[in-house]
Amino acid sequence: FEKLPIFSKGKFNYNAAYYDTNFMTIFPNPVVNNLINIQFNDFLETTLDVVIYSIQGYKVYGNSFAVDGDLLTFTTNTYLSTGTYILELIYNETKFIEKIIVL
Repeated sequence: FEKLPIFSKGKFNYNAAYYDTNFMTIFPNPVVNNLINIQFNDFLETTLDVVIYSIQGYKVYGNSFAVDGDLLTFTTNTYLSTGTYILELIYNETKFIEKIIVL
């Protein structure tokens, strides 16, 4: 597992990531059956990275996706147990962070 630099002494460092609630919406949240949809507020034609971290800061999932539109739908290949996670999306060298809950 990898430790995230945005976690410091067990606390999430909000200064190391970028929050933009107008850029994307994750649904359903809570996540069910490891199916995640990310709706973008703009049409994207790019490749982006999605990384999911446990609340303790360990990387539990990571993948690159080619996006051609305003919706990305994927199922994690790793079982995510019930709990809270941090989803990090990297687009044009900018990190967007959202909290997700898995049921």
